[in-house]
Amino acid sequence: MHITIPPFYSALLGRLIQRRYGIPYGIDYIDPWVHAWPGSAQRFSKGWASARLAQALEPWALRDAALVTGVAPEYARPMLERNPDVAERAVVAAMPYGGSELDMEWLRHHPRAPYLFDPADGACHVVYAGAMLPNAYTVLERLFEAIMRLREESPALAARLRLHFVGTGRSPDDPSGHNVLPYIERFGLGGIVDEHPARIPYLDVLNHLQHASATLVLGSTERHYTPSKAFQAVQARRPILAVLHEASTAAAFLRQARAGHVVTFPDGGLPGVAGLAEALRTLVSGADSGPATPPDIDWAVVDQYSARASAWALASALDEAFERHTRRRTMAAGGR
Repeated sequence: MHITIPPFYSALLGRLIQRRYGIPYGIDYIDPWVHAWPGSAQRFSKGWASARLAQALEPWALRDAALVTGVAPEYARPMLERNPDVAERAVVAAMPYGGSELDMEWLRHHPRAPYLFDPADGACHVVYAGAMLPNAYTVLERLFEAIMRLREESPALAARLRLHFVGTGRSPDDPSGHNVLPYIERFGLGGIVDEHPARIPYLDVLNHLQHASATLVLGSTERHYTPSKAFQAVQARRPILAVLHEASTAAAFLRQARAGHVVTFPDGGLPGVAGLAEALRTLVSGADSGPATPPDIDWAVVDQYSARASAWALASALDEAFERHTRRRTMAAGGR
């Protein structure tokens, strides 16, 4: 039984069912469980209580786990430091949510026009598609400061830039649940940046990425965060601007694959405004009225992060975890 968290409390089911039926279980960390979420420092708040519960319940839930997985090693590392016995007993594996080229191939054989922008209007359309993480807003502010600098230094280039935030709202289907719009208004970027807060269908997201002049991959100040949207951005075959924590495995992937321009920042830091402005200048300068394909992508590297490769890694980890569990049960029975 492989339990994906969050929701976090479902992780407790693994140990309960294992104790009752002997079925081995694993826990998959989409997000860290014990974590300093926004608001968790306020005593007696819901966030504070949730953080305290996490500290108490996570070790219990992991006590008999046969497998621990995550999208990157950093997701499980703090947990293993708090619970070193887990690494000794359980199989620990990491695999990203890789992209599938089959999705892109379907779109290429069933072309359709995007509906959030006109790719033939002469503008440089840059698309960010996906949720906004709580600790990504300081990075967003730095990006908007860079756009302001570009507008001051190169007004003609800035006039061509159109940055679209898609699916970044407070809920999946609220057309008024803007998260980015208040920042757009505060920085006075209404003519350059817009937000479509509601989610759009997955194939529509891929279609807009394919028709964009470039894609934006925006990270968080949390070192563990590895945006899976980086893989879809590469497979869209458009220039990429990525702004990521230096420890993010997505930064290493994009650089190894030669798939885009990566701007990184360290713990406690943020990307420089001047460097970001220069990256934006290069992006807009290289865009014409139609999208361009980055010429030097190393597809052998990309294949290592494909959905097929991730599924193979997970299947191998599941096999190993089950074999270890079976050996322990056989040894325990022999000992009796």
